[in-house]
Amino acid sequence: LAGVPPVARPEVVAVEFPPGEATRSIRQRLCRLAQEGAGTLRVEGEHSLAHPGVAELLRECVRLSFARVEVVGSVEALARLSDRQLIALRGLTRVIARPAGEGAADPAALREARARVARLTGAEVDGGGGDG
Repeated sequence: LAGVPPVARPEVVAVEFPPGEATRSIRQRLCRLAQEGAGTLRVEGEHSLAHPGVAELLRECVRLSFARVEVVGSVEALARLSDRQLIALRGLTRVIARPAGEGAADPAALREARARVARLTGAEVDGGGGDG
């Protein structure tokens, strides 16, 4: 067995979008993560979807070389994006919805938000309540 041993590639890499961090800095981190060769990029973190440039950053995520892009967070935060912004996120693979906490929308509004995000992005939307 000669040669260079294979390098273990992570299956999933995670990234957060801290609201105070510049969009450019986050984009640079995304490019570095894409070079690691992981199959799945997971956007997570309590405040990632509150970043002022979240639509632009998520669009960048789906444009990179990841086979899957998942978002973990409040589906209500994604639903605040315009139809045009959500359509630009086609290629988003999965949204793992978490309850928004205090002041969360009623179950019917959550179902509507989940359906809208799924319809416009083409992503599978899991969890987040609103199933009743």
